[in-house]
Amino acid sequence: GKRPAGYVSKQHKRTVTGVAVDPEHRSVVFQAEDGTLFPVEVERREFAQKLQGLRAGDQLDVVVTEAIIAGVTAAAAGEKPSLSRQTGTLIVDRGEVVRVLGNTLVLRNEKGRTVKVTVPSDFKFQLDGKQATVGDLKPGMKLTRTAFRIVDSDYVEGE
Repeated sequence: GKRPAGYVSKQHKRTVTGVAVDPEHRSVVFQAEDGTLFPVEVERREFAQKLQGLRAGDQLDVVVTEAIIAGVTAAAAGEKPSLSRQTGTLIVDRGEVVRVLGNTLVLRNEKGRTVKVTVPSDFKFQLDGKQATVGDLKPGMKLTRTAFRIVDSDYVEGE
């Protein structure tokens, strides 16, 4: 019969403060009112152009939309059930590095779900206040509020 499908979304309005702006690399780090820092890679050209006028200390009102669109397809014979995500931003609030394979990270979030994500070779992390690359990450390291712009990743329960 027909397989189930659906979607859900919600929006949050927040005021954030720019703490680091890099127009050349199309990136900015914002700080939320609660002190949480989050990096943003700006993909759209019209937004990247606006980085030229943004300075550390500037405040912005932003609307964040979170959405999940789901559909069900049967797993192939002998394969584990899984969920694939094609594009978006993955935020890991609290997680642990399980494996590092080149530029591919295998992470486990606080709910025990495993995610595999490939990052660009020049992707930068903040480790102890210093910039680091994927090569600096080691299994067992804890991640807090890390944002990844992803093109393709696989979420697999119980890997």
